[in-house]
Amino acid sequence: MHDPDIGWADSCGLPPVEVPELCVRDIVDATGGRLLFGDETLPLQRLVTDSRRIESGDVFWALESERDNGSRFAAGAVRSGAQGVVVSQSTESWSARPAFAVRVDSGRRALGQLARFVRARQAAKIIGITGTCGKTSTKALAAAALEGERRTVAAWKSFNNDLGVPWTLLRLRHHTEACVLEIGTNAPGEIAHLAGIARPDIAVVLNIGPGHLHGLRDLAGVCREKGDLVATLGREGVAILNADDPCFEELAARAPGRVVPFGEGPAAELRAESIALSVDRVRFRCRGVSVEVPFGGRHQVANALAALAIAEAVGVPIERAAEGLAHCRPIEGRLVPRRLGGLWVLDDVYNANPLSMAAALETLKRFPAASRKVAILGDMLELGDDAERYHEELGERAMRAADGVIAVGTHREAIASGVARAGGLAESFESVEALCSNLPTILEGSDVVLVKASRAAGFERVVAAIRRQLEPGAKGVVTEGGHHVV
Repeated sequence: MHDPDIGWADSCGLPPVEVPELCVRDIVDATGGRLLFGDETLPLQRLVTDSRRIESGDVFWALESERDNGSRFAAGAVRSGAQGVVVSQSTESWSARPAFAVRVDSGRRALGQLARFVRARQAAKIIGITGTCGKTSTKALAAAALEGERRTVAAWKSFNNDLGVPWTLLRLRHHTEACVLEIGTNAPGEIAHLAGIARPDIAVVLNIGPGHLHGLRDLAGVCREKGDLVATLGREGVAILNADDPCFEELAARAPGRVVPFGEGPAAELRAESIALSVDRVRFRCRGVSVEVPFGGRHQVANALAALAIAEAVGVPIERAAEGLAHCRPIEGRLVPRRLGGLWVLDDVYNANPLSMAAALETLKRFPAASRKVAILGDMLELGDDAERYHEELGERAMRAADGVIAVGTHREAIASGVARAGGLAESFESVEALCSNLPTILEGSDVVLVKASRAAGFERVVAAIRRQLEPGAKGVVTEGGHHVV
């Protein structure tokens, strides 16, 4: 029978996190919360934000959002075996009383306070990575470069907001030597807030481009916001910056300490030379060392250089870091090439903005195939008042990279207009469902197909439909967010 007190409560997909070095008193001290009852010396085991995932001995940490407050699921969590709860709203009565309960003003804010408390007690080098695109790939590459030489914690998936960053920091232990974080934003002040929690020793800005303009307004706003990560460093901190980015000088001027430039140009301290690209990897040399990354796309060169710079800043020799990069696994939904029958699909469905679209289209253009190249493109979200212009420019760029362009979603007409300006004709569909039903008449068996849009567009369904068309019986595709069945 369904228990109405057990539910998701906007837990945001956070997996349980083990916190064996903490006790109840630490929660109270870190958050300024009030111990309603229980033993403050009681050690903790795991924190869980989803009452459906509670196991015996867990602590249920209630989050709140505009739609809900997880505190209403506390009683159900206790019935499922939670030893304690952290709530922002008192429970009227307990049918089963937990071992302890702590009341805080906001579960979401208290999570950041506890993470700041944990970070202050640890000696690990904290690495914060931001940029308009490439954060998740660079995080994975940096972790691969470090893990063979340093005990490393890295963010799960794209945990880069006011929940994901604290949740990653809670995984720090006394023996942790390095922690690799993604730091994201969609409004002014968010990076400064997250940096105040994480207090990074190393700040990485990969690039500055049009993204989250609904909140950040323009490129100058993006640069200011991303630069806040650099500005929070101490004098002993290291700022790792893209020397090829137009905002390099402005970002470097905000660094209190050492700046390490990376890139392909002469200003780079870590510079890529002899670059070679193939379908599923990039190769180059840096300081005489051969580097190979099992990710496709020229933009991965910059990401790999940033990872090498991170490793060097932590004390890992470039030769050892390069060995780690070679064993990094591709990340689902980030320009992963899939061979389906005689057709290639470039699966880049996780997210999109003008900068990442340009990188994906450049990869499609360079793809070593004589076959027809098709770009299936959807909406890029959070571009503010300039959204139509950016989608028109996307259409023009796509026509220069592909033999055919398919536009899907709200901005399909703007994309098609850009294609027309470049001398082409785009097919357009109002929805993913309409596109998927027409795929058998659109694609040819030897095409190379790029599939890309912002996350909310649900373009994993397009990849799944192509797969079903070419591999009868296939029901879905696995992405970083789970198994999607169409």
